[in-house]
Amino acid sequence: MLPPETVAGLARATILVVEDDERVREVAAETLRDAGYRVIAAQDALEALALLRRGETLDLLFSDIVMPGGMNGIELAQAALRLRPGLPVLLATGFAGTVEGADDHGFEVLAKPYDQTALVRRIAELVMARKVNAA
Repeated sequence: MLPPETVAGLARATILVVEDDERVREVAAETLRDAGYRVIAAQDALEALALLRRGETLDLLFSDIVMPGGMNGIELAQAALRLRPGLPVLLATGFAGTVEGADDHGFEVLAKPYDQTALVRRIAELVMARKVNAA
């Protein structure tokens, strides 16, 4: 469990959740909102890129890897980092082969189905690491 002062600092963080499965997207967004995060949700990589280009304030990108529409989560993460260098990225997938591909690119991967507590904990760690590195 994170100390209260850490949770309070993270509560102002904004997470971009990208997931093509509406039910999974809603559960992830609700879980993160319940943990105190501000959440912006996108149904695919193109919608997420539009948000990134528009200048939305973001503290972390959380995306599914396998999505329809021509751009997968790894490609989205690479594009996001070109637009926002240093943006923490956490990817999720239910396909073992895509985990290796994400690892090859240096991205952290959360295997589906993931535990909601594990999701909140990993995002907190990544957001906190970014805040510490920025200080």
